[in-house]
This record gives sequence, structure tokens and C-alpha cells, in this order.
Amino acid sequence: HADPMVDVEVEVLEPLAQLGKAFSNHVASHVFADEEGQEPEALRLHTLAASLCAFMAKEGFSGCGRSSSDYYRPENSLMNRVIETRTGIPITLSLVYIVVGQ
Repeated sequence: HADPMVDVEVEVLEPLAQLGKAFSNHVASHVFADEEGQEPEALRLHTLAASLCAFMAKEGFSGCGRSSSDYYRPENSLMNRVIETRTGIPITLSLVYIVVGQ
């Protein structure tokens, strides 16, 4: 991490774990099955991905502005700041989505 003063456990790992648990609870409240009670894998994955996107948007996560002055701001790349501000560049947001979705 770029800032040695950041407590990664408190400012990154714990908030990601909390988001992951909230997403798990969100998913558990939905049934992803066809008429026969079966859950085709492709449908399950597609539905989970869509659910994750909707959940993260509801939590306030979004991409940073498209101007170079917004995009290249360091806080849009630092994981603790992205979690705090709910705004970041695509690669950092992707990492957040991957961890939460696991």
C-alpha cells in the first residue's frame, strides 16, 4: 500500500469483509432456479454478476470522472480511499467487486 500510515486491516480488509457479508446476505435472500427447481450454472453466474453490480451501485460505488484530472487523482487508485469514497478507477473497483463477490 502506498501510505504506511494506513491500517490495512481496519481500513481495507474489514470493510471489504463487511461488504462481502452483506452481499452474501443479499444473495441468500433470492432464489436463482428455473421452474423445476434447478439452477443452471450459466444462469446462476449471470444472475450473481448482475446482483453484484446492482448491490455495489446501491452501496454507492461508481467510477471516477472521465477527465484526466479526475482519473489520475491518486485517491482513485488507493484501496482505502476507494472504499471510503466509493469512487475509483476501473481496475481498483474491479478488485473491490471481486473480493466482495467471493
